[in-house]
Amino acid sequence: MTLKGGCSCQAVQYEITSPEPVVALCHCVQCQAMSGTVFGTNLMVPASELHLSPSSTSAIKKWQRPGSSGATCTNSFCSNCGTTVFSQTEAENMKAMRFIKAGTLEDKKWLREHRPVMEINRPEGVGWVGDLVRQI
Repeated sequence: MTLKGGCSCQAVQYEITSPEPVVALCHCVQCQAMSGTVFGTNLMVPASELHLSPSSTSAIKKWQRPGSSGATCTNSFCSNCGTTVFSQTEAENMKAMRFIKAGTLEDKKWLREHRPVMEINRPEGVGWVGDLVRQI
């Protein structure tokens, strides 16, 4: 399966080549701030399954911060429009994963058909979101 997406101005474009990306909600305070809402919605894929277009590398800027676990998190965003496209963490159990921001996905139909199957950092969340999402 190949899914495509990119930032608002299309300077950063990507393809995901994954059998089935995992849709996850993240409640960490960084995802809350980055998304401008009470949780982030991400497609989790191994780093090897995220492919940036050749022209995207010059438009990507990175910002690092300490994550909830204390491990460094890196946000990759478009230097033109500011859209956060994906993030990654140095936390040992997630180091090989990329967290693609679901709103950057072109195929909104795919997203409508694939509900979140996991929640991350739920204790940092607002509490009521879990009532809206099926718990796994």
